[in-house]
Amino acid sequence: MNNDTINIQEHNHITIQGKDLVSAYAVYVIIIKDEQHKYIYIGQTGDAKHLSARASFYRMAAHLGYSKSTQNQLFTGIVHKLGWYNDEQRVKREKFENWILNKTIENHSFKLNDFEYLEELKDRTHDNYVHHKLMRRQTLKVETALIQELENNNGSNLTLLNKSKKSISKYEEGNPVAMQILKDLNL
Repeated sequence: MNNDTINIQEHNHITIQGKDLVSAYAVYVIIIKDEQHKYIYIGQTGDAKHLSARASFYRMAAHLGYSKSTQNQLFTGIVHKLGWYNDEQRVKREKFENWILNKTIENHSFKLNDFEYLEELKDRTHDNYVHHKLMRRQTLKVETALIQELENNNGSNLTLLNKSKKSISKYEEGNPVAMQILKDLNL
């Protein structure tokens, strides 16, 4: 091959709608699938420490990262479910890329409440933190219910990548929002 000649080997395309980048209190379901199996990760937006609720697309991007991070739960979940956790990082990445090559990734986001930006110092009042905490709790209830429903009712062709929520004492059985999401996604 002549080093002066460069050819395009493949063109990939991802379309992101602007609304997918707007902050909101939401739960999201990431599905990695092929014809035989679905791997599912469920998450929520709304930061526990800061007045923030990043859009689920940003969360998904962080979850797929394979550098050491506290945000890459999706990559870490796959590594653990497939037994690669003792491999060195380079080997994990290579195995992940080979594994995911012929799979499809879907990011489903379900907005539950709007997020309102506040001026950093002026609007950081106790009431605003209380409101943020309430919105986060509502979102957490739906996330927990989704995880628990899938833990209790998943089929053989479905693998939940989240850490177990069985340790959460309050079971959110029959949460109507969670049940609607499961119905919408045929899960």
